Amino acid sequence: MGLRIELSELKRISSRSHDVNEELNSDLNRMATLLEQICTNVNSSELTEKNKNLVDAINGIGEKVRTNFPTIISFLDTQVDNYEKTNI
Repeated sequence: MGLRIELSELKRISSRSHDVNEELNSDLNRMATLLEQICTNVNSSELTEKNKNLVDAINGIGEKVRTNFPTIISFLDTQVDNYEKTNI
């Protein structure tokens, strides 16, 4: 029994992955910027430290997204290309 590939669905997922990657990067960058602005405007050193920790956590998540999403997207694109070359 062979593996059935829904090429159009794989292409849709790959395309959506590109969009999600850009959306996540944009949202995370915006969150970090807003928190940095809050830190600048708040005079409480304790709150500023907590916000800084949150900014660091958001930046850490952003780095994981920037590192891993392109790998997933590249894998999907390669699979589609290879399948099209071999089977179409």
